[in-house]
Amino acid sequence: MVPAALGGGNYHFGASTPLRPALPFYMTIDEVERIVARELESYSRREPVPEAVLGEPWSEEKVLSYIPKLKNALVAPHLQRFDVSTDPEYRGTERHEDYWIVAEDRG
Repeated sequence: MVPAALGGGNYHFGASTPLRPALPFYMTIDEVERIVARELESYSRREPVPEAVLGEPWSEEKVLSYIPKLKNALVAPHLQRFDVSTDPEYRGTERHEDYWIVAEDRG
């Protein structure tokens, strides 16, 4: 998934229904790679809204220090299905959603 901190909130990478597939099924791997590359290259930190932050916000230096780490964690984009039935919104259902995986923790 593209982290929201990198603008991923602008893209709906998951969620499909049997009747209407969502965005992942209409995007190619190349398109996903271009989006991720563009977001990483153009990222700039936005000052957090004080009432939306728990604790002390990270400094710009700390936030930007994670960009190279994320770049090192990039993998070939691929769809992965997740069980989201434990999400309170879907509790009691057998719901699965597909998300693009673009980075993996190699640690």
